[in-house]
Amino acid sequence: MRHLVLLFLVVFIASSASLQTAASLENPSVDSQSPLAKQEPPAFPMGKSTRFGLFKQRIRGRAVKDPDSSTGRLIRGSTLEFVGDDTDRVPLRKGVRFGYRYWLKLPPEQKRHSLKRVLIHPEMTLPDGSSVSRSERMINKRATHGIVTAIDAYALSEEYELVEGEWIFQLWFHEHKLVEQKFIAYTPG
Repeated sequence: MRHLVLLFLVVFIASSASLQTAASLENPSVDSQSPLAKQEPPAFPMGKSTRFGLFKQRIRGRAVKDPDSSTGRLIRGSTLEFVGDDTDRVPLRKGVRFGYRYWLKLPPEQKRHSLKRVLIHPEMTLPDGSSVSRSERMINKRATHGIVTAIDAYALSEEYELVEGEWIFQLWFHEHKLVEQKFIAYTPG
């Protein structure tokens, strides 16, 4: 009986090996030792939102003119700190700051990367009478070993910014969207 089991095992192994050899001749990618074997796709730049919600300003920044922003102004050099738990709900009051922290994996051979920052928001009517519902601008981010971590935030500072609806932050690397974070702005009751 032991010899019969052993014989069966030898026949099974031999037939499996011949089937694998035949399959690899028909389709070289089946043989993992073949140079034509399927290779892992290259690591593509990617990103994710790691924290999102409301902020408070620890260190005040300075307002600079930026024609690519919705309001024509941008605040630089401020230090922000998250308040409370993650939330995608934004109460519409002057002084409220909201946004997200993101993590990006980009090609490590470059130290600086150009990204397109997009903000889509409910339509606002600016003081000059024009309407705006999105802004786009190019930003440069410094990477350490191909990794970028940063915060993208918005401060409601003008009466005309207090519009209900969906606010969408996006970061693009060339034509690929890396991160998207959505918020719902509402009038508190």
